Amino acid sequence: MNTGGKIAASYGLEMFPARAGAADVRGVEIGHGFIPRTTFVIARGGRIVATLSSDTDHLNPVEHVQESLAIVRQLSADKR
Repeated sequence: MNTGGKIAASYGLEMFPARAGAADVRGVEIGHGFIPRTTFVIARGGRIVATLSSDTDHLNPVEHVQESLAIVRQLSADKR
């Protein structure tokens, strides 16, 4: 689904235009606009409890997932 960045904008994220020569981690050229990797951890009831962004947290993709999962696990442990 391509929403042209409308969903991202509703969360305050900015879409940047495509950059000549930009490539993904596999080396495949990115020919479309992009948004820095951002994860919102949302608790029950819809409250955003954490936001992780590759722009500000300087996490590589693996670290990004690990940190997000640690926050979710802590939320789960707190509910017990």
